[in-house]
Amino acid sequence: MMKERKETQLSKPHAITMILAILREGARHGYGIIQEVERQSNHLMSFNDGILYTVLRDLEGEGLIVSEWAQSPGERQRRVYTLTERGLKELEKQIREWREFTSTYDRLISGGTSCVQALLQASFESRST
Repeated sequence: MMKERKETQLSKPHAITMILAILREGARHGYGIIQEVERQSNHLMSFNDGILYTVLRDLEGEGLIVSEWAQSPGERQRRVYTLTERGLKELEKQIREWREFTSTYDRLISGGTSCVQALLQASFESRST
């Protein structure tokens, strides 16, 4: 029996990182962002349209992306989004935080109780200084 693959709808915090990462590769319109996330995730992740356009508006309001109307020959006008320098810095920050989180999570599930104790101690020591 073949195992069914379940598609994951991206939450807003994950959507922010995904959008910034996709736009790092080049300008895209909203549907192009959706297609790229689905393609790169092998159709395991997708956007709810409502979240996508809400996040795009928020990112633009924060100056992390900019948009402009563009039209390719034979196509309708579409809003195209581009990553700003500030957006690139935010993406780099989020990538560092994600790597730190996943590294810690991996240590926790691989290392058992002694790893948890070491992480708690390190956390306590960093707050004491």
